[in-house]
Amino acid sequence: MAEMSSNERGDVRLDYPSNGAKFTRLWQPRQGAILETTFRDDGAVLFQRLLKGSSIEEYMADTLKDSGADDVTRVEFADVIFNKACPSCSKNSLIRYVDAYRSNPEVPVMPIYLCKECGSKSYHMTDEYLRHLVKSNPGLFEKAELSEFENNGDAFVAQLKRYIISIFASKKIKCIK
Repeated sequence: MAEMSSNERGDVRLDYPSNGAKFTRLWQPRQGAILETTFRDDGAVLFQRLLKGSSIEEYMADTLKDSGADDVTRVEFADVIFNKACPSCSKNSLIRYVDAYRSNPEVPVMPIYLCKECGSKSYHMTDEYLRHLVKSNPGLFEKAELSEFENNGDAFVAQLKRYIISIFASKKIKCIK
């Protein structure tokens, strides 16, 4: 069984089971497009993409079909909570950058969070997110890198993580563990 909710900003949230796990998918209208984000049950971002051309209802119908959920219950909307502490102040007050700055048309490639308590920026990445990033954006990578990803995805993702960590460290943006 799936649960669907919406809010006054036009966001639509769908909590649904798939392959024995629970996921949340959130669609948010953003200046002529729709930001679709899929979360794990702890609120970590698994996938994120900017969509154009169809309606939220169509994307939701596709998700329900793919998940096999046949019954949808309407519930009260609740924001997706990322159940991790801020690496700077240790408070559970993280909000996604795209939620804090909804009027900004840009969506960071890497999920970035802001702390409502201390104002620091941090990021979080899962191996699943990085794999999806490579698969859905092959134009960002050289042919040799894509070949390496195909041959040994785990090693490639580990190397990509090291690059990302060094880039964010140089900008003093901390990793959420």
